[in-house]
This record gives sequence, C-alpha cells and structure tokens, in this order.
Amino acid sequence: MNSVKPQLPKAYEVTIYHLAELDRAIVDSAAHGFVKVVTLPGKDKTLGVTIVGEHAEAD
Repeated sequence: MNSVKPQLPKAYEVTIYHLAELDRAIVDSAAHGFVKVVTLPGKDKTLGVTIVGEHAEAD
C-alpha cells in the first residue's frame, strides 16, 4: 500500500497557547493543556492544529 505523507511548506510558524492563559478554560476549570497552531508566516492560512486538554475530544 502506498501512503502519501502531507508536506509542510519549508517555512511555517508554530504558536502554542497554554490553556491556563485562556479565560474560558479557567472558568470551565479545565486549564490544563495547550493548543498548537501551525500557520504560514505572515498569513492567516492554518496548516494544522493540535489540542491537548481535558475536554479536547474528537467528534
């Protein structure tokens, strides 16, 4: 079976937001974890997101 791996551009930015810094997570008592966002530099194009936390579940 041939599998194709997605290719990220050579230049990308990774931004991490800790849930302890987000008001909604603090109010919901779920301030443990983080959100990682991969974007193109200087653009609003999102390449990927990872969410790790108590209520981070896939639907």
